[in-house]
Amino acid sequence: MSLPAGLRMVFTGLDGKRLDPMRLVTLWDMLRTEVGPHARLVRSQRLKSKKNVVLRLDVSESGVDSATRFFVAKLFVEPGLAAAAAKLDSLEHTQGGVHMLLCDHRTPEVGSALLETSRSDPSAVFWERHDSCVRLRPPGDERFTVEEWALAVCSSSGIEVPHVIESKDNVILMEYVPGDVLVDVVNSTFDPHLIDQLADWYVRFHRVTGLLKGDPQLRNFVVSDGVVIGLDFEEARPGNWLADISGIGASLLDTDPIFDHRKRSLSWRLLDRYLKAIGQTRTPEIERLYIDCIADWLVETYRWRGDTRILNLSEEVRQNGLPV
Repeated sequence: MSLPAGLRMVFTGLDGKRLDPMRLVTLWDMLRTEVGPHARLVRSQRLKSKKNVVLRLDVSESGVDSATRFFVAKLFVEPGLAAAAAKLDSLEHTQGGVHMLLCDHRTPEVGSALLETSRSDPSAVFWERHDSCVRLRPPGDERFTVEEWALAVCSSSGIEVPHVIESKDNVILMEYVPGDVLVDVVNSTFDPHLIDQLADWYVRFHRVTGLLKGDPQLRNFVVSDGVVIGLDFEEARPGNWLADISGIGASLLDTDPIFDHRKRSLSWRLLDRYLKAIGQTRTPEIERLYIDCIADWLVETYRWRGDTRILNLSEEVRQNGLPV
């Protein structure tokens, strides 16, 4: 099969790992199946992704009076099904698929399963153990399987995510979602209703999947026709909801205008909206955990961006909280 020029390239992740070129063959086969055997790649654009290759693709069918269709494809650099199955051998009980344990779908209470705070990985702060099983983060090389599963579960449960056209062999082909990146909308409008939508989205995601979404950044959501839609699920993992919500709280603060008083207010609104939805109220303990976790996330952001303003902001938040 001959690939179009836009796909005859050497793609690598940001860590330098090279994408298996067979992923591109799989992608083009998917597009020809969806659009037609004479599919023509009109335009391709690589989108921002930490580790994998994400492409915006405009495709039409040559010789046919048809409109151009728009897609997004996510191609996983790591081998998605080369699982370290031995890691699961010691577990006592499993329910569900994708080599992870989805024992129950309730949202854990803050403090009920609080074991330790990881300063190096805030998203792995809270680990739980239940009588029937242990919740375990899936192996890193199963991110394709995790994202494929999360998208399917969300779609079937009415949670706003992109529509998946096909997924196989470490490639996920989705319909392109038009709209604006949530971080840009929030930074220009400070719209509290978008924050309410986002909190509600997370409540439903946590309840339905029993997992954290992972990589909690406003850039991983888009606003399409006024609706907040979630993107990027490869880092979904077990844990306490506060890791996701504090990550979003940090994401609200770390882009221009940095630490704006309106965005500090939105960070508290996010927490309060989530707590209300799960039947809890804000307590001094929750406030302290929330502030500490936001500070931890800001340190991680500094390590990624190298922006000393973010490191200084982390210390300010840890010492002085989020005054409004």
